[in-house]
Amino acid sequence: MAKAKVANQPNQPNQAVAKAKAANQANTSNTAKVATPKAISITPVTINRLPADDSLTKASLDICIKITQLPTELNTNAQGTKEFFVTANNRQVFIALKTKQYNKLIEAQTKWPSWIGRISGKLGAPTNDGFILEQPSVQVFEKVIKVETVDNTTSPNSNPNPASNNASTLSKKQYKQIYLLFDPYLAKGNLPAKDEIDRLLAPYKLNKKAISEVLDSLLKETRLEKQVAFLIEKTYFKLLEEWQDNYLELLYTMTRELNLNHQSIATWLRFIHGREDYFHKYQLPSQEISQQIIILYKQYLIADNPPDLALHTWIAKSIGGELKPAQVHKVLLNYRLKLKQDKFFRNYPSEQPQQPQQPQQPQQPQLQTNASTTSIDVNTDININTDININTDANINSNTSSNAGEI
Repeated sequence: MAKAKVANQPNQPNQAVAKAKAANQANTSNTAKVATPKAISITPVTINRLPADDSLTKASLDICIKITQLPTELNTNAQGTKEFFVTANNRQVFIALKTKQYNKLIEAQTKWPSWIGRISGKLGAPTNDGFILEQPSVQVFEKVIKVETVDNTTSPNSNPNPASNNASTLSKKQYKQIYLLFDPYLAKGNLPAKDEIDRLLAPYKLNKKAISEVLDSLLKETRLEKQVAFLIEKTYFKLLEEWQDNYLELLYTMTRELNLNHQSIATWLRFIHGREDYFHKYQLPSQEISQQIIILYKQYLIADNPPDLALHTWIAKSIGGELKPAQVHKVLLNYRLKLKQDKFFRNYPSEQPQQPQQPQQPQQPQLQTNASTTSIDVNTDININTDININTDANINSNTSSNAGEI
């Protein structure tokens, strides 16, 4: 009856609507613009929740996690399942994939320079810092990076030859795009082929000098994959034991043996020989613990493959106690640097006590002969010294920002 009555009287306004119209008319005299009423916002704590019974609408909660690189820490359980954590929206998600599912991620990493792994599943039990992803399924896709094209139109003040742009003309956005394009190649310790470099950089219309500058900058920033970094470190210390030549020749020998870009090798070696004061807030462990760290590190260097965990995390967990990965890193930095100094700097002239020159003494020529036979090439030493002491914050921080002291 009520519905019919309202339908028969369409021209009679509702009383509340009439009041609202009257209020709006009154406000138009004061201001030209009337604010639209906003929807009421109710915080979750004030909602009167209904009991969880069959009257509620049924729904399903699916979780989708996207990754663009293989997990840095991986555990394989007794059943062969690959277990790892990822961080998403400041929450740690535990994922367990069957070997066949995980192989899809490995295949994508090998097949495509840039890729996306889509891991879908159900919201599982909560953990201390996140939750467990249950019933996961994996899909992989090639990631196509869109580049910002350069306008070909010229103006009176523009460069009439767009192919002569230098590196300084790149915007931060363009440089980031180039970084994303090249990072999958550089992470493996090499540059793409020349034709591929030309294709990737074609939209930016850089001259040869600019291309060289950009690639040089990228080689100093790229973080290597764990397996590549492991091979560099393993080969370096293996050659160092019997090495009799200078440091630069060692780099070139490693370049030939590993078939990697020499600058990628040099960048990683600079990192592992960095100064320990980057971890000044962490105290060195006891001498006994430090010796245990070195023993485990030597085991690491003769292994066929790196551990699933990051190196410093693996050592810290193997020793146990309150040892932190950053403390392990600090010990290893000192250990590596001492080995390098003992090998290449032990006869450096500036470190030898200076003998007063006595031009009138007949023994002076003999002293000069001794000095020349006990020192290595000065130019090489200067290069080595520069290589050790010039470690930019950007290079060190790029490897230690997420987990201090982890490789």
